[in-house]
Amino acid sequence: MLRQEMENGGSVLNFVSDPAKPEDVACEILKLIRKPKLERFLPTLDGIFGGLCLLMPTLLRLSMPALTFFGKRGFQKFLRKQTSQP
Repeated sequence: MLRQEMENGGSVLNFVSDPAKPEDVACEILKLIRKPKLERFLPTLDGIFGGLCLLMPTLLRLSMPALTFFGKRGFQKFLRKQTSQP
């Protein structure tokens, strides 16, 4: 999914952290079935950061250079993994 998105102009910000593994997402879904919540962010830090940006909109603008740097680095890592798989 991420590869297709990037081929169609996706954002490197999807790669600031490693993409979630399907088994981790499935585990979170099972947890939410047992104990529902209004929302759940995976990883949790994404939700915390999003909330802080809503409280302090300047935070997002100031952090964009760092997020873009880490996103580009994560995307290159993703590409290396994709080319090394059979």
